Amino acid sequence: MVKVYIDPGSYVDLENILFSKNNKYNVNNSYGPFIFLKKYCEDKGVSLDTIDLWDPAESSDQDIYVAFEHKFILRKLYWKFRNKKYPIVDIKKFKKRILFQFEPPVVVPEIRFLIKKTTKTYDNVFFTWETGFSNIKHFHTPLPFPKKKIIPECWSNGGRKFLTLINSLL
Repeated sequence: MVKVYIDPGSYVDLENILFSKNNKYNVNNSYGPFIFLKKYCEDKGVSLDTIDLWDPAESSDQDIYVAFEHKFILRKLYWKFRNKKYPIVDIKKFKKRILFQFEPPVVVPEIRFLIKKTTKTYDNVFFTWETGFSNIKHFHTPLPFPKKKIIPECWSNGGRKFLTLINSLL
């Protein structure tokens, strides 16, 4: 059985919370795509877990590492401080390493400065914005909301001046 381990975008998603429908972070079914992905992988005979469930002693040379956001050493240490279960693993021990960089440099500025080094660390790299690098593929983030759903309380606010920020509730 192929085993895939996801290093999630937040330390709160460890212990497979990323794939759990009944958790306090699953606002507006925002975890829906990940719940679907786990079920889909199971149906195809692929084990999908968060990285904290990877055991180096029981690892296989077929294990696959998938990162949702590249974490440089300071970020890894911060995560370890916030959640003791977050493992700092040597990703070279995995057969294949894949990066999905959801956040742009405005949110994670360090990615801009070390982009070339980051692309050498992974076998496949996907960013949600155009980079101009031929070895980085562009992808769109799936949204778990119906296309025509309107949230009235967002559009009924008449006190706007010049700028508006639309952000997730997570």
